[in-house]
Amino acid sequence: MEELQDAIEDAQYMNAMHDDTPKPTKAWVFPSDEQLHEFMDALSAKDPDEQNAERLCSNPLGLYLFTRFCRENGDQVQAEFVLDVAAFKVALGRGKEDLASVIWESYLREASEGNPKTSSQPDLFRFPTNTTLPEHYHCYLSEESPCALRLTGAPYTELVGLLQNREFGAVDNEPIGRNVFDAVELIVFKYLTDKHMDGFKESELYIKYFKFLYLQRKPVTEDDFTLFRVLGRGGFGLVNGCKKCTTGKLYAMKMMNKKRVKMKKSEELCLNERRILAMVESPFVVCLKYSFTTDSDLFLILDLMTGGDLGFHLGNRGRFTSAEAKYFAARTLLGIAHLHEHSIVYRDLKPENILMDEFGFTKISDLGLACQVVPHLTGTCGTRGYWAPDMLRRDSKGKRIPYNQTVDWFSFGCVIYEFLCGVSPFRTEQAKTWGGYEKKDKDKAIDRATLEMDPVFDDYFDDEARDICFRLLDKDPLTRLGANGVQEIMDHPWFGTINWDDMISERVEPPFKPKKDINAASQQEIGGFSDDKASRNAVLTSEDQAVYSDWDWTSPSAFQEEIVEFMRAEEILGGPITPIVPRQTCCCCM
Repeated sequence: MEELQDAIEDAQYMNAMHDDTPKPTKAWVFPSDEQLHEFMDALSAKDPDEQNAERLCSNPLGLYLFTRFCRENGDQVQAEFVLDVAAFKVALGRGKEDLASVIWESYLREASEGNPKTSSQPDLFRFPTNTTLPEHYHCYLSEESPCALRLTGAPYTELVGLLQNREFGAVDNEPIGRNVFDAVELIVFKYLTDKHMDGFKESELYIKYFKFLYLQRKPVTEDDFTLFRVLGRGGFGLVNGCKKCTTGKLYAMKMMNKKRVKMKKSEELCLNERRILAMVESPFVVCLKYSFTTDSDLFLILDLMTGGDLGFHLGNRGRFTSAEAKYFAARTLLGIAHLHEHSIVYRDLKPENILMDEFGFTKISDLGLACQVVPHLTGTCGTRGYWAPDMLRRDSKGKRIPYNQTVDWFSFGCVIYEFLCGVSPFRTEQAKTWGGYEKKDKDKAIDRATLEMDPVFDDYFDDEARDICFRLLDKDPLTRLGANGVQEIMDHPWFGTINWDDMISERVEPPFKPKKDINAASQQEIGGFSDDKASRNAVLTSEDQAVYSDWDWTSPSAFQEEIVEFMRAEEILGGPITPIVPRQTCCCCM
C-alpha cells in the first residue's frame, strides 16, 4: 500500500514539474475596501512619497502594473522600453551588453521604410560633447523621429529640459555607457507618468497593486502551500516539493521540528540559517522566499531544484569530465564568492549541497552551518573529509585556533578533486587508515589525514587540475589559493576556458541536463523520522516559542516577481486563471 501511495505522489510531482501553465488551487483573499483604505492611509501617513510615480515603479509589481496600463492605453513601445532598461540595469556580464544591443536595435536605431537600418551606434553609447541636449535627443524621441521610441503629442523640449540639471558622465570600465539609456529613460518615464499616471490611479490595476502590497505584509501559513513528495531529509525534518496555492509556483519546503531542535539544543543554529538566508540573493545560491512557523514546526520555502544534487549525479556517473567539472566548479565558486562578499563563511561545501535545476544550472544550498565571520570563529562544521585543517588545529594550550572564509576554499579543492575522480581526497581508502588507524577508527584517521596527508593524483588529473587542487588543498590558510580573494582562483589556468562574464550572466549552457524524472532517492530510501521517546516527551514552553518570534518573513522581491509571473501568464492566456479546486474524496471511494 505504501508503494502505491508513493507512486501516486511521484506522479503528482512529475505532472506539476512539467506543466508550464500555473495551476492555482486557491483564490486570493484580498482585504475588504475598508481594510484596503486603512492600509493605504497608513502607508501615506508613514511615508508621503509611497504613492508617487518613482516610488511606485521602483519595485517589480508597481513597474509591471503601471507599464501594463500604459501598454493598454496606446504607449506599448514606450512602456516596453522602460521595462527593458530596468532589466538592463540589473543585468550582469555579457548579458548586459546583449540587452543594450537589443534596446538599441529595437528602440533607438533609425530606420526608413524599405531600407535597412543604417544609422551607426558610436555616439549613442557615450555622452555627446558640444551638443545641446534637445538637439541630441531630437533624432530619437521627437514626433519627427523615424525611431520606434518617438514621443507623439508630447511637449518634447520641456521633457528634454529635465536633463539640463542632471549629470550623465561617462561610465568607467563599461563597454556601454549606461548614461544615454538613463537619460532617455528619464524622458520617456516622465512622458508616461505625465500622460498616464492620473488615469492609472483611477484604474483597477492601481487598486490591485495595493491589494497585493497588503498581502505581501501578511505572513504566509502552512495552508498557503500544497505538499508533494519528500525530496530529502535534514537533521530536524524533511524537505518536500510544494506549490503555492494562489499562483501554482513550485518551491521546496524545508520543515524542522521544534522538539527535535530543542532536544539537540540547536535553536541558534536554525535562527542563524534563517538570518543568513534572508541576507543573500544570488542565481548561484538556493535562496529563501518565505519562512513561517506553526506550534510544532519551523518552515523555510526555498528555490526548488528538480535536477537532483551533484552527489546523486556523481553516484550515477562515477566522475565528471573535465569540462563538466569546470562548469560546476565555476558556478559553485560564484556562489561561495557571493557569501564571502557578505562576510559569510559557508562551512558545508560538498557535492550533496550543490543542487541542479531542470535545465542543468546549479546552486549551492543548505546554509544551516553558514555564519558571519568573527575574529574568534572556531569549531568543526560540515562533513568530515571536507573540513579544512584550520578547523582541526589547536594551539599549544589545546585551544582551537580561529579561522575565516579560507576554509571554504579548502573544501572547494576537495569538491573539484571529487568531481574529477569520484571521491574526496580525504575520504579515500588510504585516508581512512592514515596514521595506522584501523577502519573502525576511520573518523580519527580522516582527521589526521586532513592535517598531514598530501592528496594523491591519478591519471584523471592533468597538470592544471593537479595544480589548482594542490594549491586549494594547501594546509596553510595564509598561502592557500583564494587567501587573497576569489579573483586569484578565477585567474587560475584550469579555469582558462571559462568566460566569467558569460558564466555570471548565465549565458553558458550546462554540460548536461538532468533526466525529466525524479532525480532523488525513493521516498522509502529517504525515510522519515521515528517518533522517538525523547522527542515525544519533550515539552515546548512559551519561552521556547518566543525564541522564534521573528521567524516569519517574506522576500519582497520574490513575492512580487511571483505575482508578476502569474499575471504575465494570464496576459498570455487572454484572461484570468481560475483556481482548480481539488476534488474531495468521498467515503465510497475509500
